[in-house]
Amino acid sequence: MKPAPWLQPGGSLRCFACETSAARLGRGGDPDKFNADLRESHRVLWSRPLPDGQKLELEADRSGYLKVVSLSERRTVGSDNFATTHGNALPTLARAVDGFSHGHLCTFCTIGGYIVFPNGLAQQLPVRANSRARRWTVNQARGMDRRIADRFDLTLEVIRMYYAGITDRAQNPIGDVLEAYGWWFELFGSGAPGFPRMPTTSS
Repeated sequence: MKPAPWLQPGGSLRCFACETSAARLGRGGDPDKFNADLRESHRVLWSRPLPDGQKLELEADRSGYLKVVSLSERRTVGSDNFATTHGNALPTLARAVDGFSHGHLCTFCTIGGYIVFPNGLAQQLPVRANSRARRWTVNQARGMDRRIADRFDLTLEVIRMYYAGITDRAQNPIGDVLEAYGWWFELFGSGAPGFPRMPTTSS
């Protein structure tokens, strides 16, 4: 039987960062963009029943992202590594972590360290009157807003706040961006009950 796409033939977890760098002849590369097996892993793990009885179905798209087949409009999602060592912001601390090499920590770059979020600015939807969403994807927003700074614990908190209806940027640092990609979060439900239904990791 062929192993799951996130496993080595021997059953150990694959480090997608190492494999992507090797495949790109030492030039490095973002597994989110360049690793087809990571995308296939997401396709398998994220194709699942939704709270309303429908099924979230993903398939590879010509753009290199995953298309949400179960929606009539063209919507795509992309991979994001949330298990980060903050190697750029805190290089000394990152290098002190056992196993940190080549700019990453292998245990953080297995499938359990990745999630999917909607991508593509064209997929942003209009938000409330008198409110204008910044032109960021969710991945960009959580990395660029200093109040989040790529921390996933804070990312989860602002997503929880979004489900609670708190989207004003004075309270929710990236509430405007989450609201603009509301079509994705609404797949898992609305209001406070929607938050626990949203898978927080791909494994």
